[in-house]
Amino acid sequence: MRAPSAQTRVAHQRIVAVLMALPDARLDRLLTEPEVTSWLAGLDLDGRWDGAANLPFLSQAVVANAADAGIECEPLDIAHDGGVITFRQFALRLAGGGTAADRGNPVVWCEAGAVHVRWGDRSWVLRRDAAGWHADDTAARLATSAGTAVVTGYPEAWLRASFPVPDGSNVSDDPDTAWHVAAKIDEGLGFLDTAWPEMTAEVRSLLRWVVPMASGDSFFVPAFRGLVAVPDVRPLALGLIVVHELSHNIMSCLYDLVDVIRNPDHRVNSPFSREREPLASVIHSCWAFSHELRAIRALRASGHLDAGTDWDRVILKTKIFYDKALPLIRGEGRLTPYGVALLEAVETLVYQDQ
Repeated sequence: MRAPSAQTRVAHQRIVAVLMALPDARLDRLLTEPEVTSWLAGLDLDGRWDGAANLPFLSQAVVANAADAGIECEPLDIAHDGGVITFRQFALRLAGGGTAADRGNPVVWCEAGAVHVRWGDRSWVLRRDAAGWHADDTAARLATSAGTAVVTGYPEAWLRASFPVPDGSNVSDDPDTAWHVAAKIDEGLGFLDTAWPEMTAEVRSLLRWVVPMASGDSFFVPAFRGLVAVPDVRPLALGLIVVHELSHNIMSCLYDLVDVIRNPDHRVNSPFSREREPLASVIHSCWAFSHELRAIRALRASGHLDAGTDWDRVILKTKIFYDKALPLIRGEGRLTPYGVALLEAVETLVYQDQ
Protein backbone atom coordinates (compact mmCIF):
# COMPACT_ATOMS: atom_id res chain seq x y z
CA MET A 1 0.00 0.00 0.00
CA ARG A 2 1.29 3.42 -0.83
CA ALA A 3 0.72 6.35 1.50
CA PRO A 4 -1.31 9.28 0.17
CA SER A 5 0.73 12.25 -0.92
CA ALA A 6 0.77 15.50 1.05
CA GLN A 7 -0.85 17.24 -1.94
CA THR A 8 -3.70 14.72 -1.93
CA ARG A 9 -4.29 15.21 1.79
CA VAL A 10 -4.38 19.01 1.41
CA ALA A 11 -6.87 18.75 -1.48
CA HIS A 12 -8.97 16.35 0.58
CA GLN A 13 -9.06 18.77 3.53
CA ARG A 14 -10.08 21.67 1.26
CA ILE A 15 -12.86 19.62 -0.32
CA VAL A 16 -14.18 18.61 3.10
CA ALA A 17 -14.13 22.26 4.23
CA VAL A 18 -16.36 23.26 1.31
CA LEU A 19 -18.70 20.33 1.84
CA MET A 20 -19.15 21.28 5.49
CA ALA A 21 -20.00 24.86 4.48
CA LEU A 22 -22.65 23.96 1.90
CA PRO A 23 -26.33 24.29 2.87
CA ASP A 24 -27.80 20.96 3.99
CA ALA A 25 -30.14 20.52 1.00
CA ARG A 26 -27.36 21.21 -1.52
CA LEU A 27 -24.96 18.94 0.35
CA ASP A 28 -27.45 16.08 0.44
CA ARG A 29 -28.04 16.39 -3.29
CA LEU A 30 -24.33 16.63 -4.15
CA LEU A 31 -23.26 13.66 -2.02
CA THR A 32 -25.83 11.37 -3.63
CA GLU A 33 -24.96 12.17 -7.23
CA PRO A 34 -23.79 8.93 -8.93
CA GLU A 35 -20.35 10.12 -9.98
CA VAL A 36 -19.71 11.88 -6.67
CA THR A 37 -20.44 8.73 -4.68
CA SER A 38 -17.93 6.85 -6.84
CA TRP A 39 -15.25 9.52 -6.50
CA LEU A 40 -15.69 9.65 -2.73
CA ALA A 41 -15.47 5.86 -2.55
CA GLY A 42 -12.10 6.11 -4.32
CA LEU A 43 -10.66 8.50 -1.74
CA ASP A 44 -9.40 5.72 0.49
CA LEU A 45 -6.67 7.82 2.03
CA ASP A 46 -5.57 5.13 4.48
CA GLY A 47 -5.95 2.13 2.19
CA ARG A 48 -4.76 0.84 -1.17
CA TRP A 49 -4.33 4.15 -3.00
CA ASP A 50 -4.65 7.90 -2.55
CA GLY A 51 -7.45 8.53 -5.05
CA ALA A 52 -5.43 11.20 -6.85
CA ALA A 53 -7.04 10.38 -10.21
CA ASN A 54 -10.47 11.13 -8.74
CA LEU A 55 -9.62 14.41 -7.05
CA PRO A 56 -9.78 16.75 -10.10
CA PHE A 57 -13.26 15.45 -10.94
CA LEU A 58 -14.49 15.68 -7.35
CA SER A 59 -12.92 19.15 -7.06
CA GLN A 60 -14.82 20.19 -10.19
CA ALA A 61 -18.14 19.34 -8.53
CA VAL A 62 -17.18 20.96 -5.23
CA VAL A 63 -15.98 24.23 -6.76
CA ALA A 64 -19.04 24.49 -9.03
CA ASN A 65 -21.35 24.17 -6.03
CA ALA A 66 -19.26 26.50 -3.88
CA ALA A 67 -19.26 29.20 -6.56
CA ASP A 68 -22.99 28.90 -7.16
CA ALA A 69 -23.73 29.01 -3.41
CA GLY A 70 -21.37 31.96 -2.81
CA ILE A 71 -19.08 29.95 -0.52
CA GLU A 72 -15.34 30.56 -0.37
CA CYS A 73 -13.07 27.72 -1.48
CA GLU A 74 -9.29 27.41 -1.34
CA PRO A 75 -7.40 26.57 -4.57
CA LEU A 76 -8.04 23.14 -6.09
CA ASP A 77 -6.84 21.40 -9.25
CA ILE A 78 -9.88 20.97 -11.49
CA ALA A 79 -10.63 18.53 -14.30
CA HIS A 80 -11.54 20.21 -17.59
CA ASP A 81 -12.69 19.27 -21.05
CA GLY A 82 -11.22 21.48 -23.78
CA GLY A 83 -11.19 24.56 -21.59
CA VAL A 84 -14.64 23.93 -20.12
CA ILE A 85 -15.06 23.24 -16.42
CA THR A 86 -18.55 21.90 -15.84
CA PHE A 87 -20.66 20.06 -13.33
CA ARG A 88 -24.35 19.59 -14.06
CA GLN A 89 -25.75 22.94 -15.19
CA PHE A 90 -22.83 24.99 -13.88
CA ALA A 91 -20.30 25.79 -16.60
CA LEU A 92 -17.12 27.85 -16.59
CA ARG A 93 -15.77 28.47 -20.10
CA LEU A 94 -12.19 29.67 -20.33
CA ALA A 95 -11.59 31.79 -23.42
CA GLY A 96 -8.67 30.40 -25.40
CA GLY A 97 -8.28 27.50 -22.98
CA GLY A 98 -7.61 23.85 -23.70
CA THR A 99 -4.58 24.17 -25.98
CA ALA A 100 -1.85 21.57 -26.15
CA ALA A 101 0.57 24.05 -24.59
CA ASP A 102 -1.31 23.95 -21.29
CA ARG A 103 0.17 21.59 -18.77
CA GLY A 104 -1.79 20.07 -15.92
CA ASN A 105 -5.18 21.12 -14.68
CA PRO A 106 -6.48 24.64 -14.06
CA VAL A 107 -6.35 25.79 -10.45
CA VAL A 108 -9.65 27.30 -9.34
CA TRP A 109 -10.77 28.93 -6.11
CA CYS A 110 -13.68 31.04 -4.87
CA GLU A 111 -13.06 34.27 -3.00
CA ALA A 112 -14.99 37.50 -2.40
CA GLY A 113 -17.92 36.44 -4.56
CA ALA A 114 -15.78 35.63 -7.59
CA VAL A 115 -14.31 32.55 -9.28
CA HIS A 116 -10.53 32.75 -9.73
CA VAL A 117 -8.75 30.60 -12.29
CA ARG A 118 -5.02 30.14 -12.86
CA TRP A 119 -3.93 27.96 -15.78
CA GLY A 120 -0.32 27.96 -16.87
CA ASP A 121 0.71 31.59 -17.36
CA ARG A 122 -2.89 32.84 -17.68
CA SER A 123 -5.48 33.82 -15.12
CA TRP A 124 -9.16 34.81 -14.99
CA VAL A 125 -11.44 36.38 -12.41
CA LEU A 126 -15.14 35.79 -13.06
CA ARG A 127 -18.14 36.83 -11.04
CA ARG A 128 -21.26 34.67 -10.84
CA ASP A 129 -23.06 36.83 -13.43
CA ALA A 130 -20.08 37.08 -15.78
CA ALA A 131 -20.38 35.80 -19.34
CA GLY A 132 -17.94 32.97 -18.76
CA TRP A 133 -19.74 31.50 -15.76
CA HIS A 134 -23.33 30.58 -16.53
CA ALA A 135 -26.05 27.98 -16.63
CA ASP A 136 -25.42 25.55 -19.47
CA ASP A 137 -28.18 23.00 -18.98
CA THR A 138 -28.58 21.43 -22.43
CA ALA A 139 -28.69 17.77 -21.41
CA ALA A 140 -31.88 15.75 -21.74
CA ARG A 141 -33.59 15.36 -18.37
CA LEU A 142 -36.29 13.35 -16.64
CA ALA A 143 -38.53 14.72 -13.91
CA THR A 144 -37.95 12.98 -10.57
CA SER A 145 -39.17 13.55 -7.05
CA ALA A 146 -35.65 14.64 -6.15
CA GLY A 147 -35.45 17.19 -8.99
CA THR A 148 -34.30 15.84 -12.34
CA ALA A 149 -32.24 12.96 -13.66
CA VAL A 150 -29.78 13.76 -16.42
CA VAL A 151 -29.70 11.58 -19.56
CA THR A 152 -26.40 11.84 -21.41
CA GLY A 153 -23.50 9.82 -22.78
CA TYR A 154 -19.88 10.48 -23.62
CA PRO A 155 -20.03 14.27 -23.90
CA GLU A 156 -19.51 14.12 -20.13
CA ALA A 157 -15.76 14.06 -19.47
CA TRP A 158 -16.06 12.00 -16.29
CA LEU A 159 -17.91 9.25 -18.18
CA ARG A 160 -15.09 8.93 -20.69
CA ALA A 161 -12.56 8.77 -17.89
CA SER A 162 -14.33 6.61 -15.34
CA PHE A 163 -17.32 4.71 -16.68
CA PRO A 164 -16.74 0.93 -16.96
CA VAL A 165 -18.28 -0.35 -20.21
CA PRO A 166 -18.59 -4.14 -20.75
CA ASP A 167 -16.99 -5.71 -23.81
CA GLY A 168 -19.21 -5.41 -26.87
CA SER A 169 -21.04 -2.36 -25.50
CA ASN A 170 -20.73 1.26 -26.53
CA VAL A 171 -22.05 4.42 -24.91
CA SER A 172 -23.99 6.71 -27.24
CA ASP A 173 -22.54 10.16 -27.89
CA ASP A 174 -25.60 11.34 -29.86
CA PRO A 175 -27.58 14.11 -28.06
CA ASP A 176 -30.72 13.19 -30.04
CA THR A 177 -30.55 9.65 -28.66
CA ALA A 178 -30.42 11.04 -25.13
CA TRP A 179 -33.60 13.06 -25.72
CA HIS A 180 -35.37 10.05 -27.29
CA VAL A 181 -34.38 7.78 -24.41
CA ALA A 182 -35.49 10.36 -21.83
CA ALA A 183 -38.91 10.68 -23.47
CA LYS A 184 -39.32 6.90 -23.73
CA ILE A 185 -38.40 6.29 -20.09
CA ASP A 186 -40.85 8.99 -19.04
CA GLU A 187 -43.57 7.30 -21.12
CA GLY A 188 -42.71 3.86 -19.75
CA LEU A 189 -42.79 5.10 -16.17
CA GLY A 190 -46.11 6.74 -16.96
CA PHE A 191 -47.55 3.32 -17.79
CA LEU A 192 -46.08 1.88 -14.59
CA ASP A 193 -47.46 4.75 -12.52
CA THR A 194 -51.01 3.64 -13.31
CA ALA A 195 -50.18 0.02 -12.48
CA TRP A 196 -47.77 0.19 -9.52
CA PRO A 197 -47.50 3.80 -8.31
CA GLU A 198 -45.42 2.91 -5.25
CA MET A 199 -42.65 1.47 -7.44
CA THR A 200 -42.78 4.41 -9.82
CA ALA A 201 -42.39 6.81 -6.90
CA GLU A 202 -39.38 4.83 -5.66
CA VAL A 203 -37.80 4.83 -9.13
CA ARG A 204 -38.27 8.57 -9.53
CA SER A 205 -36.78 9.18 -6.09
CA LEU A 206 -33.65 7.13 -6.87
CA LEU A 207 -32.96 7.84 -10.55
CA ARG A 208 -30.17 10.39 -11.03
CA TRP A 209 -28.41 9.56 -14.29
CA VAL A 210 -29.27 7.52 -17.39
CA VAL A 211 -26.51 6.55 -19.82
CA PRO A 212 -27.91 5.65 -23.28
CA MET A 213 -26.09 2.76 -24.93
CA ALA A 214 -25.45 2.66 -28.67
CA SER A 215 -25.00 -1.11 -28.39
CA GLY A 216 -25.10 -3.73 -25.67
CA ASP A 217 -27.46 -4.62 -22.87
CA SER A 218 -28.56 -2.62 -19.83
CA PHE A 219 -26.45 -2.65 -16.67
CA PHE A 220 -25.77 -0.84 -13.42
CA VAL A 221 -22.49 0.03 -11.71
CA PRO A 222 -22.50 -0.52 -7.92
CA ALA A 223 -20.33 2.53 -7.25
CA PHE A 224 -22.54 4.91 -9.26
CA ARG A 225 -25.70 5.01 -7.15
CA GLY A 226 -28.77 6.19 -9.03
CA LEU A 227 -27.17 5.61 -12.44
CA VAL A 228 -28.32 3.06 -15.02
CA ALA A 229 -27.13 2.30 -18.55
CA VAL A 230 -29.93 1.42 -20.96
CA PRO A 231 -30.39 0.59 -24.67
CA ASP A 232 -32.71 2.65 -26.88
CA VAL A 233 -35.74 0.33 -26.93
CA ARG A 234 -39.53 0.65 -26.60
CA PRO A 235 -40.95 2.78 -23.75
CA LEU A 236 -42.54 -0.13 -21.88
CA ALA A 237 -39.33 -2.17 -22.06
CA LEU A 238 -37.31 0.84 -20.85
CA GLY A 239 -39.61 1.27 -17.88
CA LEU A 240 -39.07 -2.37 -16.89
CA ILE A 241 -35.31 -2.07 -17.43
CA VAL A 242 -35.09 0.97 -15.16
CA VAL A 243 -37.05 -0.87 -12.44
CA HIS A 244 -34.68 -3.84 -12.71
CA GLU A 245 -31.43 -1.85 -12.68
CA LEU A 246 -32.49 0.51 -9.89
CA SER A 247 -33.48 -2.53 -7.84
CA HIS A 248 -29.83 -3.55 -8.14
CA ASN A 249 -28.93 -0.08 -6.84
CA ILE A 250 -31.19 -0.62 -3.83
CA MET A 251 -29.57 -4.00 -3.16
CA SER A 252 -26.11 -2.42 -3.30
CA CYS A 253 -27.21 0.10 -0.66
CA LEU A 254 -28.60 -2.70 1.52
CA TYR A 255 -25.28 -4.53 1.30
CA ASP A 256 -23.53 -1.36 2.46
CA LEU A 257 -25.86 -0.89 5.42
CA VAL A 258 -26.37 -4.40 6.78
CA ASP A 259 -24.90 -7.92 6.62
CA VAL A 260 -27.24 -9.99 4.46
CA ILE A 261 -25.17 -13.15 4.19
CA ARG A 262 -22.11 -14.36 6.09
CA ASN A 263 -20.54 -16.19 3.15
CA PRO A 264 -21.20 -13.74 0.26
CA ASP A 265 -18.24 -14.94 -1.81
CA HIS A 266 -19.25 -18.62 -1.79
CA ARG A 267 -19.71 -19.54 -5.47
CA VAL A 268 -22.62 -21.52 -6.84
CA ASN A 269 -24.20 -22.25 -10.23
CA SER A 270 -26.54 -19.30 -10.68
CA PRO A 271 -29.95 -20.14 -12.20
CA PHE A 272 -30.08 -16.61 -13.61
CA SER A 273 -26.82 -16.61 -15.58
CA ARG A 274 -25.97 -20.32 -15.82
CA GLU A 275 -22.50 -19.43 -14.58
CA ARG A 276 -20.75 -19.85 -11.25
CA GLU A 277 -21.30 -16.69 -9.25
CA PRO A 278 -20.91 -15.57 -5.62
CA LEU A 279 -24.06 -16.02 -3.54
CA ALA A 280 -24.14 -12.25 -3.07
CA SER A 281 -24.61 -11.85 -6.84
CA VAL A 282 -27.38 -14.46 -6.92
CA ILE A 283 -29.22 -12.57 -4.17
CA HIS A 284 -28.76 -9.38 -6.22
CA SER A 285 -30.44 -11.09 -9.18
CA CYS A 286 -33.25 -12.43 -6.98
CA TRP A 287 -34.06 -8.94 -5.75
CA ALA A 288 -33.92 -7.25 -9.16
CA PHE A 289 -35.89 -9.88 -11.11
CA SER A 290 -38.56 -10.10 -8.42
CA HIS A 291 -39.30 -6.39 -8.77
CA GLU A 292 -39.30 -6.62 -12.56
CA LEU A 293 -41.69 -9.57 -12.34
CA ARG A 294 -43.99 -7.67 -10.00
CA ALA A 295 -43.96 -4.75 -12.47
CA ILE A 296 -44.86 -7.05 -15.38
CA ARG A 297 -47.81 -8.48 -13.48
CA ALA A 298 -49.03 -5.03 -12.49
CA LEU A 299 -48.76 -3.77 -16.06
CA ARG A 300 -50.62 -6.80 -17.38
CA ALA A 301 -53.42 -6.31 -14.86
CA SER A 302 -53.76 -2.68 -15.94
CA GLY A 303 -53.86 -3.62 -19.65
CA HIS A 304 -50.57 -1.94 -20.64
CA LEU A 305 -48.56 -4.96 -21.85
CA ASP A 306 -48.21 -5.36 -25.61
CA ALA A 307 -49.85 -8.33 -27.30
CA GLY A 308 -46.75 -9.24 -29.29
CA THR A 309 -44.98 -10.87 -26.33
CA ASP A 310 -45.93 -14.14 -24.64
CA TRP A 311 -45.99 -12.70 -21.13
CA ASP A 312 -47.28 -15.92 -19.58
CA ARG A 313 -44.12 -17.62 -20.80
CA VAL A 314 -41.93 -14.77 -19.49
CA ILE A 315 -43.57 -15.02 -16.05
CA LEU A 316 -43.34 -18.82 -15.96
CA LYS A 317 -39.67 -18.78 -16.99
CA THR A 318 -38.83 -16.23 -14.30
CA LYS A 319 -40.64 -18.23 -11.62
CA ILE A 320 -38.65 -21.34 -12.62
CA PHE A 321 -35.49 -19.36 -11.88
CA TYR A 322 -36.78 -18.78 -8.35
CA ASP A 323 -37.85 -22.40 -7.90
CA LYS A 324 -34.12 -23.15 -8.20
CA ALA A 325 -32.54 -20.00 -6.73
CA LEU A 326 -34.37 -19.69 -3.40
CA PRO A 327 -33.63 -23.26 -2.17
CA LEU A 328 -30.05 -22.85 -3.43
CA ILE A 329 -29.48 -19.66 -1.41
CA ARG A 330 -31.11 -21.10 1.71
CA GLY A 331 -29.15 -24.32 1.41
CA GLU A 332 -25.72 -22.91 0.60
CA GLY A 333 -25.93 -19.46 2.19
CA ARG A 334 -25.37 -18.54 5.81
CA LEU A 335 -28.08 -15.89 5.94
CA THR A 336 -28.33 -13.26 8.64
CA PRO A 337 -31.78 -12.28 9.98
CA TYR A 338 -31.72 -9.47 7.40
CA GLY A 339 -31.02 -12.01 4.66
CA VAL A 340 -33.88 -14.23 5.82
CA ALA A 341 -36.28 -11.28 5.77
CA LEU A 342 -35.03 -10.20 2.35
CA LEU A 343 -35.65 -13.63 0.82
CA GLU A 344 -39.12 -13.73 2.37
CA ALA A 345 -39.87 -10.37 0.72
CA VAL A 346 -38.61 -11.72 -2.62
CA GLU A 347 -40.71 -14.85 -2.23
CA THR A 348 -43.82 -12.75 -1.62
CA LEU A 349 -43.22 -10.70 -4.79
CA VAL A 350 -42.60 -13.81 -6.91
CA TYR A 351 -45.37 -16.11 -5.74
CA GLN A 352 -48.08 -13.76 -4.43
CA ASP A 353 -50.28 -14.04 -7.55
CA GLN A 354 -50.24 -17.83 -7.89
